[in-house]
Amino acid sequence: MTTKKIVFVANTPFTEVMQAWSSDTGLEFELHDSKTDMLELAEGLAIFHENHNFSKETEELRDLFDKSNKPVHKVDINGTLVATTSNLLLWMERERLTSLLVLGNPELAVNENLKRFLDKLVATDN
Repeated sequence: MTTKKIVFVANTPFTEVMQAWSSDTGLEFELHDSKTDMLELAEGLAIFHENHNFSKETEELRDLFDKSNKPVHKVDINGTLVATTSNLLLWMERERLTSLLVLGNPELAVNENLKRFLDKLVATDN
């Protein structure tokens, strides 16, 4: 995996789950309170979601990344596990992202597919 740093919005249930996961991966993990400076902090955006349900704030940030010609990838954790993990890893490799902003709605923290997805992501990348 070329990505070395993952950026998250601080103080969300999704971020807490992701922080626990990333501490086991050796990736650098950054928390930020404001979404306004996210464009400068990350080279790309990965949006974790359930069945294409996005918050208004997430859609606005996605549009900002799109307008700045920064790559955006959507990850449906309720999708096919193998295809979803492979697509994310291939996207990250193709884009050569060293820093990545990861967003997800709070309800993702309790979705059991998130843990399976993250476990598969680590196993596939090794």
